[in-house]
Amino acid sequence: MPVEFTIVGEHVEDPAHLLVLGADGAYYAYDPAHERLAPTEPDAQWHFLPAFEDATIEASATGRW
Repeated sequence: MPVEFTIVGEHVEDPAHLLVLGADGAYYAYDPAHERLAPTEPDAQWHFLPAFEDATIEASATGRW
């Protein structure tokens, strides 16, 4: 059974480290370079990415995709 995660943010000091949301509703810190996944709680160290719907609306309003 595949494990699914959604990228929801990135680390403030190192954008290569991602904040992902698991299908179980928990957040995980993901280091793709080392393929490491660790449970975490979002705090000030994480920058949330705009929601897909928000990004779509913003892109269509500016004409840039």
